[in-house]
This record gives sequence, structure tokens and C-alpha cells, in this order.
Amino acid sequence: MEVVAWRPTPWPPPGCTSRLPCNLRFPAVVPGIELVPTRNAPTKNDLRYCAGKVDPGTLESVQKAEAAAIDPAPTPRVLDPSLCNRVRVNHFEVWYARPAG
Repeated sequence: MEVVAWRPTPWPPPGCTSRLPCNLRFPAVVPGIELVPTRNAPTKNDLRYCAGKVDPGTLESVQKAEAAAIDPAPTPRVLDPSLCNRVRVNHFEVWYARPAG
């Protein structure tokens, strides 16, 4: 499984209670967090993934771990299939919301 975090600048966003994208309690690859321009960040925290490329049990575990570590918990968002051609199985991306104001 791979969890990637995308975060707006400045960092940390309000409500983030963890330096990692989530408080994982299972094996995962968590590469470095990538900074994106605030204008590219979502208005709310997102958990992005490709339908058909995630194990339902793994998705549930990731959602539970992130709900415990991120406030508000990321909203699941299924990506358009055109974005999933080169995505690994059980690849998740956490996108933190842009700062309010």
C-alpha cells in the first residue's frame, strides 16, 4: 500500500494532528509530503484513490487511521479512471485543504 500526502502551503494546515498523513497501524510506504500551491489544494481534506485498485478492507483501515489523525477527517474521493492507468494497487493520496481565509 502507498499513501501519498499533498499539502498546501503554508504548513501545517489547521486541524492537522499528525506530521504524517495518517497514524498508520499497518505496513505502508509513505513517501515525503509534496507541497503544492494553495490554489491547487482542495477546499476540504480529501482521501483520493482509484476504484477497482483498492482492497475494501485496506480502504476501511486507511479511513479509520486518518479519521483518528486528521480533523476533519478526509472525505473519500474516487478519481476519474483516466487518472488511474499508472496507479499502483492500494495507492491512496491525502490532500489537505487550503487554509481558510
